[in-house]
Amino acid sequence: MRGLQLYARYRSAIRNLAESPTSREHWQKEIQTLVRQAATDLATLEPQSAQQLRDELCGQLEQEALRATTPHRSAVLLAAVNGLESISVPVANR
Repeated sequence: MRGLQLYARYRSAIRNLAESPTSREHWQKEIQTLVRQAATDLATLEPQSAQQLRDELCGQLEQEALRATTPHRSAVLLAAVNGLESISVPVANR
C-alpha cells in the first residue's frame, strides 16, 4: 500500500504545482525538492516496486503534459518527469 500512497502524494503535489501560477524559479525549486523527497522515499521500497512506481508516475505526468492547455502546466509536468527519471533505483534481482 505504501507505493500507492507515494504515487498519490507526488502526483497530487506536482499537479498542484502545475496548476498554481508561480514563477519559473519558484516551481523549479519546488520540483527539485519533490524529486529529492521522492528519491528518499523510493529508496525505502523494494527495487522492483520503486522502479514501477517511478515509471508509472513519469508515464502519467508525461501524458498529462501532452494534454496540457498552458505552457506553464506543460513545463512543470515535464520538469517533474525529467527530475523523476534522473532518480537511480536499484535493479531488481531476477
